[in-house]
Amino acid sequence: MGKVDIAAAILEFTMKGLPLQDLQARMNVSRGALEENLALLKSKDLITFQNKGSKKDPITIVRITKRGIRFLSMYNSISVKYLTVAK
Repeated sequence: MGKVDIAAAILEFTMKGLPLQDLQARMNVSRGALEENLALLKSKDLITFQNKGSKKDPITIVRITKRGIRFLSMYNSISVKYLTVAK
């Protein structure tokens, strides 16, 4: 799985918003690897972070942006068109 595939998986998981801890569990990657990918997606305005919960029990929600949705749509179109095996 390449970087673009990892980015697409993160974007797919965050369509409805997902707590950071849940995203890490679903991605099955180290915290460091996840944070590196999230920083890249954030810098490209493909995801946002929302802080919820209390000061004692903060929860960071990762959510895809409109730009992220467009990126994911293009990624899926390319995957279907070029990576689907013809029968």
